[in-house]
Amino acid sequence: MPMQTLILGEDYQTESGEKSRLNEILFSTKDKSIVGIIVRINRSTPNLFIPLQTQINNKKSQQKGMIHFSKRTIIHTNDKSKSQLFGVMIDSNTYRPNYFLIKIGGKIFSVDNEHLDNISSGAPTLNSKVKISEIPIYLSDQLATKEANFALTRFFESNYSSVSNVKVEVISGTAYLTGTCQFNDQSISIEKFIGNLDGILSINNEIVCYSDLEIIIAKKLADSNIFHDGFVSIKIYDNKIALKGNLKSQKSMDNALSIIQELDSTSIIENNIKLKI
Repeated sequence: MPMQTLILGEDYQTESGEKSRLNEILFSTKDKSIVGIIVRINRSTPNLFIPLQTQINNKKSQQKGMIHFSKRTIIHTNDKSKSQLFGVMIDSNTYRPNYFLIKIGGKIFSVDNEHLDNISSGAPTLNSKVKISEIPIYLSDQLATKEANFALTRFFESNYSSVSNVKVEVISGTAYLTGTCQFNDQSISIEKFIGNLDGILSINNEIVCYSDLEIIIAKKLADSNIFHDGFVSIKIYDNKIALKGNLKSQKSMDNALSIIQELDSTSIIENNIKLKI
């Protein structure tokens, strides 16, 4: 579920290249979506409405049923903690808010919109059944990505002897996992570990385990007719791709290496393929 993050008070560059600051987020009570934002360029220029949806125009932003969310918006909590709206994470397709970012004390929480009542009244209230301590912490994509990769390195050092080339990239709260690992259960344990880190709301796991990668490489070589020139065996371990076999020409060997590097550019290739004389 692709999301877009809108942070109140954050710098925003208009289509004309002007630097501004995001002041307000406009929410329509009619279709429960974010219709646009209001930015401030400078003190001498009137605030500018920027629609997020193509069918939205400036006139609609002034109609009834439009709620202006800003840093002055208070999110009411069951323990009456002092809180304010920090931003909103919206569905990139429907423009409906998935998460409201709430600042309480020195922390920012990602609150699922299903856990908030009275959104359409302009006074969002945290459901009394939800405990603040159980709400995910929000981190910027850059910080969440940095901390997740650092934590993953420590996790692998503590749990596995092999070296991990798994990488994490966080985009609007979704952690995208790529790379390879030795066994499928490692992929599962990595996914669970990353899912418990701050700033992670969901996970897209595209990790490939070694046995699967061996099959993928073998199929690619077969599809490229490499095996018509001989035979190559593939064994992957400790982030290394070990190749053995015999090929008739240097061209076939170069093609095989190029295919493997295209599939996995991070692993070390141990090439023990011999040319048939």
